[in-house]
Amino acid sequence: GYSVEDAFKPKDYKMEKIELSKRSGPEELPPDMWQRVKNFFYNDYYVPREAIRSEITAGLIVGLAVVPEAIAFALVVGIKPQWGVDTTLITTFVVGVFGGRPGLCNGASGAVAVVIKDVVEQHGVEYMGYTVILAGLFCCLFGVLRLANYMTLVSSSVMIGFVNALAIIIGCAQVKAFKADLKLSGADAPSGRRSSFDIFVDGKEWVGGAEAAWMMLEVVTCMLTMILLPLIKHEKLKWIHYCPSSLIGLLLATFVEHAIVRPAGFETRTIGDLGEMKGELPRSLWNRGYAIPPLNADTLAKILPTAATLAAVALIEQMMTLQLVDQMTKTVGQANREGVGLGLGNIVAGLIGGMGGNAMIGQSVICIKSGGFRRVSN
Repeated sequence: GYSVEDAFKPKDYKMEKIELSKRSGPEELPPDMWQRVKNFFYNDYYVPREAIRSEITAGLIVGLAVVPEAIAFALVVGIKPQWGVDTTLITTFVVGVFGGRPGLCNGASGAVAVVIKDVVEQHGVEYMGYTVILAGLFCCLFGVLRLANYMTLVSSSVMIGFVNALAIIIGCAQVKAFKADLKLSGADAPSGRRSSFDIFVDGKEWVGGAEAAWMMLEVVTCMLTMILLPLIKHEKLKWIHYCPSSLIGLLLATFVEHAIVRPAGFETRTIGDLGEMKGELPRSLWNRGYAIPPLNADTLAKILPTAATLAAVALIEQMMTLQLVDQMTKTVGQANREGVGLGLGNIVAGLIGGMGGNAMIGQSVICIKSGGFRRVSN
């Protein structure tokens, strides 16, 4: 009986007004200031007892759903999978605490991946942290100057085109997994303006026909699981919708690898072949195992164009997701505060050498549908 409207229904404080004469605290603050502070923390961070279970459940479900994406987009950029997971951990927590829209799931996203990979390919992973920090500063400036209201001028057709174009770019970036010589990072990519379709004509050798066929079997297994699982409507199998379909698809693809492919005498690449995940806590940018370039005019010239593009793309997808969640919950999020929160999240992500992130549309929808309307779910 607990609806979305109840989750964000403003509380009538007039019915339980505090006796200000009995309050404790510094006397220099006006009485209404204490009421504002109380309202701010109550509306933003208080969780009713009856909603705690649904919030924690939503957080766990989305936490499982974002891990495969964080790893996949880290591989798109060409960095270690652990760094994508670190980025998602930091941005989800920081934006969840300081942002203006509870329920948004933030992390290493495809929009960020297709932009930041240019810096990694052209100049090396050493410049990635500085780029993300500068993009975060741009996002904070966007929120402080209260420019989020201009996002309402972006039409639905432009937003749909943005998402569809992003899907094409991400799809082309994933094709490099079928190359025989797959490297995670490095600055050996050709310089100059490049197209996402260059992967098809770069002259690098593809994997063998048999290995490609087995890889396609696993890809199709994962995709069919993601498509068909939500179509199950049987009452006794209702519980299965609480499991992320992408995670189940990956588990089934892994089962195919070890139960069919390898017994047949073949073997496809796994994440472990590309980069080891040790389950470490995030490290600082200066302890990532590579030399940090000096912060000077030359470094700024290299990262500025990508940082500006990264901030713009991240803000567009952030505000798109915010508007979508506003429509789902019939509430109004604080767009300018969300811009500042996104900036802070990326600044901290850059300080740990992360790839940067923003709101994930699909995971945010999962969070809301699973009952995650408050910050504790983040």
